[in-house]
Amino acid sequence: MNSNYISLKELKIPLKGSFDVIVCGGGPAGVCAAIAAARGGASTLLVETAGCLGGTWTVGMLGWMIDHGNKTGIIAEIKDELFRRNATDKPSDSGHDFAFDVETMKLILEEMCLEASVRIRLHTRVSDAVKNQSGELTHIITSSKSGYEAWGAKSFIDATGDGDLGFLAGASYEIGNKDTGLTQPMSLLAVVTGIELEEV
Repeated sequence: MNSNYISLKELKIPLKGSFDVIVCGGGPAGVCAAIAAARGGASTLLVETAGCLGGTWTVGMLGWMIDHGNKTGIIAEIKDELFRRNATDKPSDSGHDFAFDVETMKLILEEMCLEASVRIRLHTRVSDAVKNQSGELTHIITSSKSGYEAWGAKSFIDATGDGDLGFLAGASYEIGNKDTGLTQPMSLLAVVTGIELEEV
């Protein structure tokens, strides 16, 4: 027995569903990909590790909309909903970057997914990938309060942010600058609440 490892008995993981498309990661990119797939007629599953959709927009509390002025499609719909619900600090025709209410964003994204018939799995992490003899990805294995579960699809989209699905499926990867290994520094943002803007 190797003291550096724990051996588990063979697991029989239940196959919980099969879809046309499975999107791993419910951040901005994953949400938009899932909505687009579902609206195009594909049965779609969206898997997210957190307890809400939105990724850095919501869980990360990066409530600041940038680089949106010339964007159309789903992102424009999201913006319109934020303005309609008075969840921003600027009028819709300002054309500038704007802050938005994180809690409203959570609600908008979930409502848009449900309206498009996207099936959502929150608090669920992609733990492994299953490929056939030809090397094609056929299933993902997830872990959650329900234990390990398997999900099949014709197509998979990795929107995990860190390329988790690609890594689990055996894809090659690089990190940082090829010469130094340095990565892009993080963005910093402060959230201040409990004040009256007119009094500051």
